[in-house]
Order: sequence, then C-alpha cells, then structure tokens
Amino acid sequence: MTIFENILFSSLTTLRIGGPVRYFIPVFNAEDITSAIKKAKQENLPFIVISGGSNLLVSDRGFDGMVIQNLITGLEEKDGELIVGAGMDLQKLVWTANRRGIVGFSKMAGIPGSVGGAVYGNAGAYGQQISDHLMWVEVLNPQTGEVKKLTRDKIEFSYRNSQFKRTKEIILRIGFKIEKGDANTLARESKE
Repeated sequence: MTIFENILFSSLTTLRIGGPVRYFIPVFNAEDITSAIKKAKQENLPFIVISGGSNLLVSDRGFDGMVIQNLITGLEEKDGELIVGAGMDLQKLVWTANRRGIVGFSKMAGIPGSVGGAVYGNAGAYGQQISDHLMWVEVLNPQTGEVKKLTRDKIEFSYRNSQFKRTKEIILRIGFKIEKGDANTLARESKE
C-alpha cells in the first residue's frame, strides 16, 4: 500500500476540480482498504473512499484528510453470474458485456464512473438501471471492518439511489445474473 502526500484532488475527478489532498492511497483489495481506514483512524484524520471520481464536486481548498481510491477490478463469469470488482470502469463493463452477449448494461453506454459508483447511485438510462440484473453486493463496513455479502432482496434501491448512500458501506464486488442476448443488438443499443 503506497501513500502519496499533497496531490491535487483535481487529478482524481472527472470534472478535474479540487485542491490539495493531504494523503492519497490507491487500493486494489479489501485488505488494503481496511488498512487505509485504520491508518486514517489512528491519525484521527477524516477520510473518504472514492472510485472513478465522477459526481464529485471538490473545493479548490482541497481536503485535509485521506482519500482512499477503490481500484478493485476484475471480471469473471462463474456459475451463471458475472462477478465484477467495484473499481472497474462502467464503460469497460458495458463493452465487455456487449461483446459477450450479456444483457443488462447496453443502455448505460456513456455514463461515467465505476461499477461500484453506479451501484451506489443506482445509475441507469433509457429504462435500464444497474440494479436490474444485480444478484448480490459484497461490502465492507468502514466502522467494524466486517466484510459481508448482501443479496438483492436485502438491498434498498430506488430511482438513482441505494441504501449505500445512507449506510456508507464500501462496495467491493458485485454479482450480476447472466442473461444472454445478441451481441450485435447490444452493441447497436449502446451506440444509439
């Protein structure tokens, strides 16, 4: 785990705004996220966990705390599920699913951010939302360090909203139901 000091928040956001960050830690697994949070608590620092950096408006004064960037990626088809790391770019998921003929993501082409961020905000477009084919979400409780898997029926989703905005649980991985379709049709939907 590498800690960077005094980088600009603007380098972490899609809007390219924001002043200096006291500490920045990119993390690639749940253990590093847990370690980074422990360090922030030990130093009595405020912390925020981000991923793709979209939907963030940050002051030019910066953030006198720790920014932890969730870069957990990976995409695996297993037992009828598509398992995706929360830090994966949403557009990479859209194009990969299209190529493999997996329905449920084609209309999200052009939405910025990560898959975890899309789940956090229940992103969607043209009548399709990320929660439509979602089966489970693996989360980390930042207060206790507990990792648990929540099934779809235990997660509150509404229009552009999820319980994660309230609980502040950190999304690690997501499992989606694989439903097959025509790759050419999916690609055409994304292009439209």
